[in-house]
Amino acid sequence: MEDDITEEDIEIFKHNETVEAAAISLSQEGGEGLHVPRIDMQFETNEEAHAFYNNYALIVGFSTIKSGTYSSREKGATGEVTRRIYKCNRRGNLSHEDVGKKNQHESGVQISSDIKKRKVLHMNNDEAEPIPAARKRRCKVIDKTNCQAGMTITKKNGVWTVTRLNLEHNHNLLAPALAKLLRSHRFFTEQEKAMIRSFIDVNVPNRKILAFLSFLRGGMKNTNLVKTDISNYRTRVMRECGENDISQVVKFLKQKQAEDPMFFFTFDTGEDSKVRNIFWAYGTSRICYEHYGDVISFDTTYETNIYNLKFAPFVGINGHGDNLLLAGAILSDETIPTFRWLFSTFLSCMGVKHQNLSLQIKMQR
Repeated sequence: MEDDITEEDIEIFKHNETVEAAAISLSQEGGEGLHVPRIDMQFETNEEAHAFYNNYALIVGFSTIKSGTYSSREKGATGEVTRRIYKCNRRGNLSHEDVGKKNQHESGVQISSDIKKRKVLHMNNDEAEPIPAARKRRCKVIDKTNCQAGMTITKKNGVWTVTRLNLEHNHNLLAPALAKLLRSHRFFTEQEKAMIRSFIDVNVPNRKILAFLSFLRGGMKNTNLVKTDISNYRTRVMRECGENDISQVVKFLKQKQAEDPMFFFTFDTGEDSKVRNIFWAYGTSRICYEHYGDVISFDTTYETNIYNLKFAPFVGINGHGDNLLLAGAILSDETIPTFRWLFSTFLSCMGVKHQNLSLQIKMQR
């Protein structure tokens, strides 16, 4: 659908005496409502259908979820998703003592003529059982009311058609100013995502990121974001960085080696082929070792970053009493095999004067 929600549409609902009255009047418009879903309404893609239903939810005052899918069993199209279900996020079993009063029939349900011919609707609900958390966490629980409001779309001849519809809710609806804070209506644009990533790189706090994005959107009154959205996106970005960190480290070290032929680096991997320890030394450091490598101070700094790794520098002193970083390493632990690998790698890297090497090892925990 090409029609978008306009400010005029929002103002119409603001002038209704109650939000419930607004929802009823919008639902009663039937086929005449520009933003009201109806049976046999068609969409080119399922994304377009979901966006339309979510826009309707914003006007009326509820949040939507993707509830289930149905895959075709016909020859030539096996496995292709041909039906999708969108529902109110208050669907599900009742949260209070009204469990015994569940609806015995779905009032307000509209079904297309094609669906009425079928006695059974085979659906594959892709909502898995929740995974138990390792520890108790504070969370915001949605109060379920067994709301039956929802929309089902079916793919027919390449076009998605509304085949089942229920516009009635059994709970209070929200005004647009509050509905925009519901989960399905909160979002980041691609430009905002890029800005958030830049802020995360320089460690800007979540509250300041939220304040900046709210300012761009016209102030806190006009934004539909909350601090939790920033926190969740930060977690996602940090997880992505964690998965790509080792490849970025390898790329950086290879770049340094291309710039400096004497640059040396190597990795120590475990039985699972995962990198456990990293060692490196610059060309100038290797040259300095030839002149000032008689006495070396070795110290492990314990867990100085978010990955709980140890930084292990090899430090020497030049003729002027200045410290020289001869080599460095990142260690996963402080066990004997790890130190044996580290010292042998250091001697292999330097290549000279190791027979007279004197190490002053200070282990700090």
